[in-house]
Amino acid sequence: MELLRVAHSEDKIDRFTAAIEELTLNRENRLQHDTEEQRQRMLKDAAERIRREHEDLFRERVGDLDAKISATRIAEINRLRNEVFLLREEYAATVFGEATSQIAAFVASDEYETFLLRLARTISETYDCSHIEVRLREDDLPLQWKLAQYFPATCLFVSSSEISLGGLIVWFPEHNLLLDERLEIRLEAEKGWFYENSGLKITW
Repeated sequence: MELLRVAHSEDKIDRFTAAIEELTLNRENRLQHDTEEQRQRMLKDAAERIRREHEDLFRERVGDLDAKISATRIAEINRLRNEVFLLREEYAATVFGEATSQIAAFVASDEYETFLLRLARTISETYDCSHIEVRLREDDLPLQWKLAQYFPATCLFVSSSEISLGGLIVWFPEHNLLLDERLEIRLEAEKGWFYENSGLKITW
């Protein structure tokens, strides 16, 4: 009877322990999801705030420039277009400067390691990684031991000065393929979208 009571207690403890582990995992997943949503929201709010602050000034200055344009003065038109271009670049630099700061904060957080590991897993599942070279920032080289779990032992990890913000580059010599997953490239890709959708695209 005593042995049955002990076995029953141990079973209850095992179930209790499993429930705690499942709850902890769910909370960790929810925290990671909420943190990513907060980062995206902060970046969007920052860009919107800067846009509102500059919109009136931008339109006023562009309006002043348009008023000065004379159809018979080609040189003046070109000069004014250059002013509009510089003003657009100043506006974009402010927005993307804020975005770069947000990325730097992300890279400094624990989320960045999770991001790199998830990226490595996706690449390993998508490509033949038998013989590859993975390029990382100097600061990210210590993570190679964790990243290595997703690549064959023949994978070579090297430091690259090509990466400034973060991410990685994978070179597939057998296929002459370079997979560029740098964060700065992703940010650069957003600039085209930004110019198209912010009303700042200039038609020459």
